[in-house]
Amino acid sequence: MKKFNKITLAIVSIVIPLLFASCEEEIVRDPSPVQSSGIQAFIYESTPQNMVFLPANNQSFDILIGRKNTTDAVTINLSVSNPDNVFVIPTTASFDAGEAVDTLKVTFSMDLGTSSKLTIVLDEEDTFWYGRDSITISVSRDYTWESAGVVSMTSSWAGAIEDVEIQAAKESPGLYRLVSPYNVLEPDYCPEPGYHLQFVLDPVTYNAVSVPNRQLIGETYDDEGVTYDIEFFHADFGDTFTNEGNVYTIKGSFFFVTPGGAGVFDQMDEVFEWKEGYPLDEEKE
Repeated sequence: MKKFNKITLAIVSIVIPLLFASCEEEIVRDPSPVQSSGIQAFIYESTPQNMVFLPANNQSFDILIGRKNTTDAVTINLSVSNPDNVFVIPTTASFDAGEAVDTLKVTFSMDLGTSSKLTIVLDEEDTFWYGRDSITISVSRDYTWESAGVVSMTSSWAGAIEDVEIQAAKESPGLYRLVSPYNVLEPDYCPEPGYHLQFVLDPVTYNAVSVPNRQLIGETYDDEGVTYDIEFFHADFGDTFTNEGNVYTIKGSFFFVTPGGAGVFDQMDEVFEWKEGYPLDEEKE
């Protein structure tokens, strides 16, 4: 099949040799300015920007705020954006005289299967010129995923057939996911694993129930110089999820969302046969 951006273009590079004079002039650069005043505070570069917490993990983490000028005892203000109101975090960082680091304890309360973002910004007048002055952290609470076998997935989108692992959420009977399916099906276009395809089955009959809207597949689309994430499935587009026994069909749309609306590609059939670990087969044995 022909895919929207899957045509390989041959690019010819022309290398033009640069001719240098035998005696090159030495380039003298001015040293970077040295900050000699102010608190010179910064957020540690080692602070992760994506955090995943499993059910057994405490819902808390630390953020380190440092400073270069440790002469005086000071308190600095922090601007905190917490749009979902799930985080509890101090709005100041305090340092004793001679102290270089303050540890901010962040706690949160989130349901399993949800995520939220937290943004912290230091006041400009307090910051170190060459340090990080703001950070946005994405926090997720994930389920305990257990292997439930293998499916054979036939993808109209990728134009490929591959075996993909299927996993079940221990804490939510009926919730399943295919593990990084498009990384398996088309690694040239989805090079990073971790973009899973979730769906819900009846926990007794294992019939198809639903597919969550707007799932990232790990692929992008360039539109007039702007790169967008490609998403899969939206009920508002008429997408459906059905099955006949252990063969499941997601008739779904691939699309990307822009400030002006959604760009929707053709609706396609993504079919998978649960060939190993299908619960009803195991019950017959």
